[in-house]
Amino acid sequence: MHVIETYLSREHADELDAATRRLRLTAGVPPPGEAQVRYVRSVFVPADETCFHFVEAPSADAAGELAIRAAISPDRVVEAEASDGS
Repeated sequence: MHVIETYLSREHADELDAATRRLRLTAGVPPPGEAQVRYVRSVFVPADETCFHFVEAPSADAAGELAIRAAISPDRVVEAEASDGS
């Protein structure tokens, strides 16, 4: 899993839904020859004015390309590990 981190001000928090919609739609249509990337979820942290978009991607580069195609400017893209608490 990878995390796409972006800045999102509290004043523009209403843009989160549009950004997640673009990520979901863009992930569903990969460019020819590109790896499939799956949108998982997004989390907005108002106190930090930061948004984290979680995607399943074969690499950070693939996750970053998804963000760019979805018109999202990533501050950084990093690998992440998930746990369900089991």
